[in-house]
Amino acid sequence: MTVSGDPDSIIASGNSDTLNFAPGANVTLDVDNTTNTITINSSGGGGGSTYDQNLNTTDDVTFDDITATGVLTVDSINAANIQNTGIGNPTFTSASTIDFIAPDGIRLENVLKTNEVITNETGVTGTVNHNYSGGPIFNILSPAANWTANITNVPATENRATNIAFIITQGTTPYVPNVVQIDGVTQTVKWIDNVAPTGNANKTDVITLSMIRSGGSWNVLGSYVNYG
Repeated sequence: MTVSGDPDSIIASGNSDTLNFAPGANVTLDVDNTTNTITINSSGGGGGSTYDQNLNTTDDVTFDDITATGVLTVDSINAANIQNTGIGNPTFTSASTIDFIAPDGIRLENVLKTNEVITNETGVTGTVNHNYSGGPIFNILSPAANWTANITNVPATENRATNIAFIITQGTTPYVPNVVQIDGVTQTVKWIDNVAPTGNANKTDVITLSMIRSGGSWNVLGSYVNYG
């Protein structure tokens, strides 16, 4: 017996005909001797209106649509448009930093709140590496002397501005980052009103640096404010 095309039914022409079923790539068979039925299961691939099985492959796979009512876990997603139409707040969780990179910028709409990571540093002195990739805010507790602030891992993308802040809890003698470096290279800071900060005893000083990358070099703008 030969079967071709996509028939709705298979009819044997005689009792001597035999039709053999065998599993194949990504195909399994469930045989129920009680009901005399054979169920053909697909264990891979995609397509159809729903897909509720595991997809494990080292090849490239393209889907027009992925719908998950539970947790969708992937190593990488490349798509022109990602939409969430489910109920509740979508959550993006990563084991490390989540990077949103777009050549023309990133637009955020209806932002409810922003939580920045704060790095606590105590008794700073000498040259101190402030790792931007760990967060843009550095909480300096009781600095021991004026220090060289070497800001590391700053994105060097052209025509972009990167901002950081130092929150300095001063003691009896105030101290400030009087030298600023980016990845080990000393920068000239253009301070607001052309006056560099010196700090305020027993107060909280906040120094903000805006590092502008343009033409292959840095333009660093500095400002500061004192809190009671």
